[in-house]
Amino acid sequence: MTRPPRFWVNPVRTTIQTEIYSTWSIQNFGNSPSRKVNHTLVLSSTAPTETQKIACAIGDQIHENPSAFVQVLFPGNKIQFPETNQVTAIRADEITDIWLVGCITYEDGAGTVHHTKLIWISDTDNSKSAVALSSPHLNWTPFTKFRLVKSEAD
Repeated sequence: MTRPPRFWVNPVRTTIQTEIYSTWSIQNFGNSPSRKVNHTLVLSSTAPTETQKIACAIGDQIHENPSAFVQVLFPGNKIQFPETNQVTAIRADEITDIWLVGCITYEDGAGTVHHTKLIWISDTDNSKSAVALSSPHLNWTPFTKFRLVKSEAD
């Protein structure tokens, strides 16, 4: 996370928008080049497993699009992504954890599509609970980083 999270009310939908800025990188730890590399990163307050299916489906659509921007990643090389933001809408009474859900889609030398799936959760400091919004009332516990809780590849 590169900036503090931001919250604001969407009165039309009676939700609270949450925005997180982040930067990250992808490195090829394998022995062969990864082709048509793309990634999807989604901010979520609910079911990270379902969100991950959506993120990988987006990656598959990008992979199939002949005009999409994709990269080749050679063994040992790294792609650093610039700062970007993710936004999600949540109900005020549903904020418990914030999840960053990622899916990296790539193709091996034989043309087989693979996914690396990642789930991070926000780490909080309960001693620093604060008011994020006064109307509707929303308390939140600040966090400064995300911790990887699950990763898998197919």
